[in-house]
Amino acid sequence: MQAGTVISGAGHIGLIGWLLFGNLLSPPPTEVDVQPVSIISEAEFAQLQASVQAPGAATDVAVPETPDDVSDPAPNPPAETEVTPPPAAEPAPEAPAAEEAPQVPVPTPPVADVTDTPPEQPEAVPTPQEDVATLVPEDAPLRPEAPPTPRQAPRIAPEPVAPPERDLPIDVENRPEVAPSEAPAEVPLDQQKPSAQQESTTEIVTEADKPNRAPTTSKRPQLRPQQLAVAQPEPEPEPKPEPKAEPKPAAKPAEKPADKPAPKPAEKPAEDKAAIDKALQEALSGASGTGSDAPKQAPAGPPLTAGEKESLRLAVQSCWVVDPGSPAAHVTITIAFSLDRSGKVLGNTLKLVGSDGGDAGAAQSAFDAARRAVLRCQKEGYTLPVDKFDQWSDIEMTFNPEKMRNL
Repeated sequence: MQAGTVISGAGHIGLIGWLLFGNLLSPPPTEVDVQPVSIISEAEFAQLQASVQAPGAATDVAVPETPDDVSDPAPNPPAETEVTPPPAAEPAPEAPAAEEAPQVPVPTPPVADVTDTPPEQPEAVPTPQEDVATLVPEDAPLRPEAPPTPRQAPRIAPEPVAPPERDLPIDVENRPEVAPSEAPAEVPLDQQKPSAQQESTTEIVTEADKPNRAPTTSKRPQLRPQQLAVAQPEPEPEPKPEPKAEPKPAAKPAEKPADKPAPKPAEKPAEDKAAIDKALQEALSGASGTGSDAPKQAPAGPPLTAGEKESLRLAVQSCWVVDPGSPAAHVTITIAFSLDRSGKVLGNTLKLVGSDGGDAGAAQSAFDAARRAVLRCQKEGYTLPVDKFDQWSDIEMTFNPEKMRNL
């Protein structure tokens, strides 16, 4: 027999036995005492309380009598000091009761006669309007005549003194009045200095006394003349004068050309021969396909933007791997390659243009890493604008590990 069958059979037998004989093993339940309870009303509850109380129960409690003999005499109370109370204040005279006000009969309002005619309305009083510009006739003056402004002076005196006509020193000393003598003494002119009395006025001039120079009324604005645009008639073109026939000149007899002297052969210097030889050499070198010195033709079309150049650089840099411990990590190289219109590298156009730092082996290792980065990241072709193909068909790219380490 299998072990699983035995275990399953034993489990089922045990479960059936527990269901049949399990109640025999449990203790019997304890008995619970139950008391019957009946519900009664408040009236029945009051009757039950009255029946429970014993009849004739004593409700008054007898007070015990105090014994006459006292063994211990009570101590004498302390002598009380007589306290003379202060004299009571005289009561204030009562206020006379307020006389009741006589009842005034309420007059009955007279009944008004109602007529069909409406009552007369009083004339409306015009309300003053504030801050409204009033229009004055053109002949009226813009500024009304302001009241004379009191003159301002540094001194107040009962009698005003006009300012001096010329610049004279102010006489500050208070000189007593002297009666004029019959023969006044003559004073030399050199000792007499002309002076003037200080300017004064009879009142203090404040800002409120100064008149307001602003106009109280505004002048009516002049109306703009309505000028209607009138179409002016175009001037008639002046008739052009008819061209007059020019008189033809009389035919002149043909003159025989003079016999010109025959030109002399020019002598060729040796420098021209050297220049011709140089030109022939350049032409032969261009025909053989080695014309590296010939100037390159500038590509047509708009140049690449900085964003387009940056996207190409980041695309190649994502696949460029630099080993910091190798000698190639200190070599800066420049490579050149050509692309087709789909952005893929053409054939074997990848070549090393120049290198800086390290020996030939390190430069070759750096070139291999750069070549792998360019070929690996091209995938379906670099994303470049097709209309600028002449600008990016030939590309030179510099790989500098120093900048790569500083990123």
